[in-house]
Amino acid sequence: AASDVYKRQVGDTLYSETEVLYKRESKSRPTQGIVKVKHIGKNQDKVIVMDMVRSFLVAKRGHSIVDKIIEETAQ
Repeated sequence: AASDVYKRQVGDTLYSETEVLYKRESKSRPTQGIVKVKHIGKNQDKVIVMDMVRSFLVAKRGHSIVDKIIEETAQ
């Protein structure tokens, strides 16, 4: 766990970076895809205080709730 490896202090200023490692279409959900990203957190001294890799399911362009809201308000 990050808390076992990295030291963080109350009052630190934290910055984050995210890198998309890959994306692919979902095999079972045609309106969605899977994205894998790497997150890195650094403190004010640019020392890495957190890192993780995760995958998540995301709506494809034109299929999200936000896309539907934009479409409805444009009418």
